[in-house]
This record gives sequence, C-alpha cells and structure tokens, in this order.
Amino acid sequence: MPEELSKQALQALQKVGVDFLQQSRVESMRPGEVVVSTPDGEQCIRAATVIWTAGVRASHLGHALEATTGCSLDRGGRVVVESDFSIASYPEIRIAGDLCSYSHTKDGQPLPGMAAPAKQAGSFIGKDIAAVVAGRPRPKFQYLDLGSMAIVDGSSAVADLRGLKFSGLIGVLLWAGVHLGLIHDMQQRVSLATNWIFSLSTRQRESMLLTGMPSQHMALNAADAHFPMRSGEGPSNASPDAALQAAMEYYSKEISGLSNTQKSNTQELIDTNEDSAADSAAAIK
Repeated sequence: MPEELSKQALQALQKVGVDFLQQSRVESMRPGEVVVSTPDGEQCIRAATVIWTAGVRASHLGHALEATTGCSLDRGGRVVVESDFSIASYPEIRIAGDLCSYSHTKDGQPLPGMAAPAKQAGSFIGKDIAAVVAGRPRPKFQYLDLGSMAIVDGSSAVADLRGLKFSGLIGVLLWAGVHLGLIHDMQQRVSLATNWIFSLSTRQRESMLLTGMPSQHMALNAADAHFPMRSGEGPSNASPDAALQAAMEYYSKEISGLSNTQKSNTQELIDTNEDSAADSAAAIK
C-alpha cells in the first residue's frame, strides 16, 4: 500500500480511538496482559480481552500433505506448488488459495493470500484440467494484479487500483463493489449488501457465532497452548476435554470454600450429587 494511503488509514484509526505502536512486536501474552517490545523498551499492556489479528497459519492439511507426499512447506505452513499449482511429483493434486505458496511470478514473490489471486488460480486450474482431459495445449498462469484495498471502518477505506488512489467513503464504495462483484450467486450478493447497509445505517452488527476450538483456527500444535505464544502453562484450548475438566475442578474448589448457607443457595442452582458427577464425567468422555 502506498505511504500516502497508509497515513490516511492510520489517521482514520486514530480518529476512532486506536493507539498505534510503531516498530513494535508482541513478545508474550499472559492472562490479563500483553508484553510488547518497543524502541523505548518493553511495554506491558493490561487488558481483560486480547484479540490476536496479526496473522494466520495455513490449514493442518498442509502438514498432512507433507507427511504423505513429501511436499515442501513455507514458514506459514503453506504448500509450495509448481507453476500449474500442482505438488511436485503429484500432478493430480492441485492447491489454490490460502494453502498454496505460489512463487512462479515475475518478481519471485509469492502470491498474496487474498481473494483475487485465489479466484484467478481456481479459474486457471479448471481450464488447465479441462485442457489435459481434452488433449489440448495447456494454458500458462499469469496473475493480473489489479491493486490492493483495505477497509478501515464502515465509513473509510483505502484503495490503490494500479496507480489510482482512493480513500474515505469513495474507497468504501469501491471496496464494497469489488467484493460484491466477486460473488457469483445473486441471492448471496443481495443478502450481503443488505447486511452492509444495515450495519452502516444502525452501527450495529448482526450476531456472530464462533465454533470449533482454537487449534482448528490457529494451528496450535502444542499439547498445552492456552495462548498462541505462551504454550506449556495451564489447560489447553486445543483439548476440549482437558479444558472442561479444568473448569469443573476450579468450580469444585470454589464450591468447597463456600459457607453452608452459600452452599445451600448454590445447591438450588446446580445439582452436585453423585449422579450429576457421573453425568459430567460421561460428558467429558
């Protein structure tokens, strides 16, 4: 993103109360605090809620393919692919999108893990497979970089479309138009546009449900990893049984420390008899 647009995005974030730390990196995360190294030394940020959005890892499928095919992975766990998006020595396996590391570009840099490269890769793979089946000459993949966009908030975005720079509300409209254009199904397109209009006009979000354990989304391979950068302490989020057991043990200790009156009141809320304990143990299993 050009420096001019980066500054405009930063100003939009600061306007809504976001503090930006330059030349800093997260050193560790502990319950209730984050330790950040800055040019002026370490800084401890205390917070009850910590949201990690600095980056993602590829699916566990990459490691499964490495184990079975011997393919190479990059630092992020993405599979290094050939010029036709196949795995070396396995032309029948094609990989596109976030799981592939494609470096057969003019500058040798991997394609960014965004929707536009994935869409172009998927279209190419379909045409290439059809050419192989029909015995026609195979096409060559050429990525067309149309620029980059970033949404800042509901009323501000930045866009660099091959040298044409936009920001603010115009950037939001361009960003929305491009993303809606990439959706083929008209019903989904209308539904998404309606949700956006609702969010912009009411400043409210529709309800969101997050499912699955953190290990499915953050590639936490550690046996014990309740924070992505501090494995080795406490019950693991990657193990739902262990996390549930730890919660039950904690609650049991809290109950044992209550007075008789408090226990009597608590008894009305939860049954702690032997049958309940047996049911809980069965649920864990």
